[in-house]
Amino acid sequence: MYRYRVMVVDDEPEVLEILSIALRDRYDVVTAANGLDALEKIGDFEPDLMVTDVMMPLMNGWELITEVRQRQPFAKMPVIFLTALNTRKDIMAGYRAGADLYLTKPFDPLRVKKNLDVFIEKTPPPQRSRRFSFTELSQRLQARPTRPAAPVPTTPIPAEMAEPSAEGLPSFDITPRLFIVDDDEELLEVLRLNFEEDFEIFTSTDGLDAVRKIPHYQPDIFVIDGMLPKMTGYQLCDTLRRSAAYRESPIVFISAKADPKTRDTMKRFGLVDYLAKPFDASQLRAVLQKICRHPDFDPRIKKLSGEELRTEEAKVLEEKAVKEKQRDIESTKEKMTDFIRTHQDEESEST
Repeated sequence: MYRYRVMVVDDEPEVLEILSIALRDRYDVVTAANGLDALEKIGDFEPDLMVTDVMMPLMNGWELITEVRQRQPFAKMPVIFLTALNTRKDIMAGYRAGADLYLTKPFDPLRVKKNLDVFIEKTPPPQRSRRFSFTELSQRLQARPTRPAAPVPTTPIPAEMAEPSAEGLPSFDITPRLFIVDDDEELLEVLRLNFEEDFEIFTSTDGLDAVRKIPHYQPDIFVIDGMLPKMTGYQLCDTLRRSAAYRESPIVFISAKADPKTRDTMKRFGLVDYLAKPFDASQLRAVLQKICRHPDFDPRIKKLSGEELRTEEAKVLEEKAVKEKQRDIESTKEKMTDFIRTHQDEESEST
């Protein structure tokens, strides 16, 4: 008998546990602690239905559903909001955002289950032909290897102590993928030129864009700036550490600050190292060598090659340019139409 899979997304662990217990007798349940965690798991677990909170840090429920609906296998997947936003205006906004059902907190878990039962009985989602059984996926999560981080320094690395090893980087069967998040595009280009021979380099200029890209790009190492638009580097690190797939990933923090608060934050997130701005490429190379030579570091097998991702990026940029050109054309047409109409009105008045 086909068992529907339900993904529950909420930043409160108690909510995830309560709903898992309430639903698991009839459904296969996978939980996610935030939007990044959900986007990372959705491709493997292939849920039939999602129950998500709205008020989550960083990527809220509205943004999550928008991102999920852009992924072709889940474009029409039913989504149920379970949230404390309970005014009529909130509910109407939820349905406009694409919710199939809107439930409010505080909630009775048995009532939530009953709502799911009725919803599926009335509008059953199409049954999926899945790649993995739920048991296989659960075992993979439990067996996920951990990757301990190297000791965190308590002060920024001085330039004279951050010399790269003459031995260079070790060789791997899979080229490590480096994801750099910084809003300084000149710095991104400099780092790309310095490291593209040793790593697959991908970048982002804001934290929210990084959250959207990470599950698709599957980085092995992160370099994250502290001050980012839309989401700070601290928030992005916190999101990664709450994700099952990236809680042990090496993160190098770069920041113009070197105060005790920054160092305490680094320790809390278990970051590998941090570099105080300004720094040069040799300092970062020394840190990356340390990461790659760690006995537990092993680049993951990727769903898409670097070339495939670059082709995708080029296509997105091309489509964006076409849309912007089309908007410019439409805007020009509107201005011309307004000009002609105004000129005709003036001629009519003069006659």
